[in-house]
Amino acid sequence: MKKIKRRHIMVCMLVMLYVFVLGRTFYIISHCGEIRQAHEKETLEECLEYINYWEVTNDGLNIYDQYGNKYEWR
Repeated sequence: MKKIKRRHIMVCMLVMLYVFVLGRTFYIISHCGEIRQAHEKETLEECLEYINYWEVTNDGLNIYDQYGNKYEWR
């Protein structure tokens, strides 16, 4: 059996991290329509300006706009 090198493990971990971050980014962008409707904005860029911060929870994703409104996706 071939020995797994530390470099292979690091590359695998970096790829998994990249896929996770990229997936969450697209998830936020895909649900931006609700924020866009709430603030009556037309474009995605205007919508993203309203996102103050976001957090990942065990059961979904919470996004907060700059007015303190919370948007939950499960």
